Amino acid sequence: MQYYLLWLVPAVIWFIIAILIAVWVYRDAESRGESGVLWLIIVLITGIIGLIIWLIIRRDKPVVS
Repeated sequence: MQYYLLWLVPAVIWFIIAILIAVWVYRDAESRGESGVLWLIIVLITGIIGLIIWLIIRRDKPVVS
């Protein structure tokens, strides 16, 4: 068996999960009136730490009347 597959498969899975988290943060930020692009970049650079920061500081969704 090729030994590079032992680290390649988990790396690809982690990359896909990171992209999905970043897209979710982007959409959530935009829906709350924040800069989605800024938070997308922050989460892509910092990873799970950026997600935790977003979850702590995000505002409540504005009420649509």
